[in-house]
Amino acid sequence: MDLGQQVSASDTRCQATAFARVPGAVVNSAGGLNAIRDALVIALRDESDRIQTLRRILDAGHITPSTAKCAAEALDHAEQLLAEERRAWRALVVLSRRDQSQCSTAQRPNKENQWWPRSLEDVAAEVRALTDTVRALQVLSRTSSHRGALVSPT
Repeated sequence: MDLGQQVSASDTRCQATAFARVPGAVVNSAGGLNAIRDALVIALRDESDRIQTLRRILDAGHITPSTAKCAAEALDHAEQLLAEERRAWRALVVLSRRDQSQCSTAQRPNKENQWWPRSLEDVAAEVRALTDTVRALQVLSRTSSHRGALVSPT
């Protein structure tokens, strides 16, 4: 990526972040809707990266009860974020349709509108799989420590 592309990407992120931070803001221009769409894509990519990092940590082993608890909390938070992203995407679709009916400018291709929900569901499936893994690790950890307490000569 050359410098121009980096600056353009940075501008899009800044614009998307600015729109995302305005509570209750109604955006009716195609540029504003595109910035919100870009913010959702960036949020989903970030969420996917965090889930992959958590997966690598869990796959590396050396899981302690506190690590498993922290992972469970992170996954609960990830599920909440994904639910919020789903709601935001639905709202964006409604706004996009309303905007399209008011002006003749072309919106993003329908292909992208189909890509995002599938990608979100892929990340959600990964979150569910990791949640199952963490729960199994927590049960195993409790069982192991409980057995150790029974065997320990204290």
